[in-house]
Amino acid sequence: MLNLHNGQGSKKHSSKALIPLPGYPWEGKFLTEEAIEDYFSGDRLICLLCGRTYVALGKHISMTHNVPLDTYKGRYGFPWRRGLIGQQHYAYLKGKAHKLRKQGQLLSGPPKGLQQIIKRRKPAKAPQPYHIKKSALGQMYKPETHEEALRRIKTGRTPRDVSFDDDMPCSTTINRYREQNPDYNQRYIQAVEDLPFHLQAKAFILGQRFKAEVLMLHRKKLTQEVIAQKLGVSTAPVQKAFSELGKEGRIVPVRTSKWIDQDFDEVLKRVACGQHPKQVCASSDVPGFSTWQKYLLANSEYQKRYKELIDSMPFPFQATCYSLGKRFEKEVNKLYQQGQTSTEISEMLEVSRATVDNHLPKVLKKKK
Repeated sequence: MLNLHNGQGSKKHSSKALIPLPGYPWEGKFLTEEAIEDYFSGDRLICLLCGRTYVALGKHISMTHNVPLDTYKGRYGFPWRRGLIGQQHYAYLKGKAHKLRKQGQLLSGPPKGLQQIIKRRKPAKAPQPYHIKKSALGQMYKPETHEEALRRIKTGRTPRDVSFDDDMPCSTTINRYREQNPDYNQRYIQAVEDLPFHLQAKAFILGQRFKAEVLMLHRKKLTQEVIAQKLGVSTAPVQKAFSELGKEGRIVPVRTSKWIDQDFDEVLKRVACGQHPKQVCASSDVPGFSTWQKYLLANSEYQKRYKELIDSMPFPFQATCYSLGKRFEKEVNKLYQQGQTSTEISEMLEVSRATVDNHLPKVLKKKK
């Protein structure tokens, strides 16, 4: 076997270390656990690339030979998680870690906060076996079975949930039956359209009732995000409905020409109703947020109107807009003179403590 504990040591990583000693680099590979343990049993480890010995090989291999440690370990069959250090250095590091842990400078386990998160975490579910439907294997279902599937959908279940029942066809079989039977397809669409909107979205089938509701809310100048919240769905179904209504000509598409002043005034009107500027600008009939910001910075009169509007809004709303007016500053000054702390002021004004702290220096500076 290769003599692993002979060789000339070198404390410095010099250019001479690049010249391997006779018999190196070693072309073999460790194949047994006993051979690996024998290699790590000494206080100094031999570099199998150049034949020199070191207390720790990591820096030497990566810097002198310019070889990644994972490549070195893979080449010679070392475990990936085994450190390339000798026994003496390993004992030194182990004793140092034990001392730091005893002094409380090194944690012996995960932090307390992480431990609480781990305890609150729900147990992992056992992996579910792959669900193979009999219909996927070529079984033919009678019309009565498809009628039963339609009946279960009418009870408030999505077509996908029904297709997972053991006695029901899979989704592909049901859709194929719909294509072959127009009458059944019409009753199927009606059954899905009668479902609540969140189940329609889950089934990826949005009927005329959903489109009509989206169109009605759009005419009330609501954004897509607000419409989605009111209908209990995500924004994706609402965007899809907007696209289909635009193709039908029932919603005016986004204007590609330059926005006029009335469009920017419309943004202020909707902000006055309590909508955040970003939510307002997400709608297709008003300028985008970046376009609106450029207009705001370029028009001093418009900027003044916007600041007056925000200053009249509740303080939590002002904080979300990152625009706190003179009224907020006066209120902070008043409460500070009464001896209230920043924490108490933040609770009273329903804003974060950081928001109050950012305005306290202004108050103190004016007082001076």
